[in-house]
Amino acid sequence: MDYDKTLDEEISEIQEALKSIYESYYSLYNIVTNPIGNYSSFRDNFSDASSDLSNKLDSISYLLD
Repeated sequence: MDYDKTLDEEISEIQEALKSIYESYYSLYNIVTNPIGNYSSFRDNFSDASSDLSNKLDSISYLLD
């Protein structure tokens, strides 16, 4: 954690990061539960959404340290 920030600022950053993670999760969930298009487009959409979620999950770790 950055000790120059107030607790409220840190909480706000974590909340925004969690909202972003939820949006990415929900996008991936929708792709899986409501597939649209052919296999190739599904695979591409799934891969993009999965990577996006994974990156956001990785990036929140610095906020929680």
